[in-house]
Amino acid sequence: MNTMIEAHNAVHGFEIIDGKIQPPKYDLPDFINERVEYFGKYSEEGMSFYGCLSAILAYDEEECKKQFQLGASGDWMPISAEVREWFDHMGTPGEMLITVKLLYGLRPTE
Repeated sequence: MNTMIEAHNAVHGFEIIDGKIQPPKYDLPDFINERVEYFGKYSEEGMSFYGCLSAILAYDEEECKKQFQLGASGDWMPISAEVREWFDHMGTPGEMLITVKLLYGLRPTE
């Protein structure tokens, strides 16, 4: 199955198991998980959801870096070529998966 279709379907794959809502199953590449976890932790320090998402996606990396450095306590994580390539390939379904992971997490596909 096409990776973009799999990603899109996963975004809507919430399930109820034993009476509890479970997030979708999807295995993001390690380099994407690393980026999401790095910037996601700043939400605990007061960074907004939008700020975290913008830093992860970094479509305008210089602007995102400036905004990040205004209030974050850590160093900017530059966007690597493989991360940029993944975002370029995955498009909107990739953005949606990042959003779901930030808000609810993702379960492994097993």
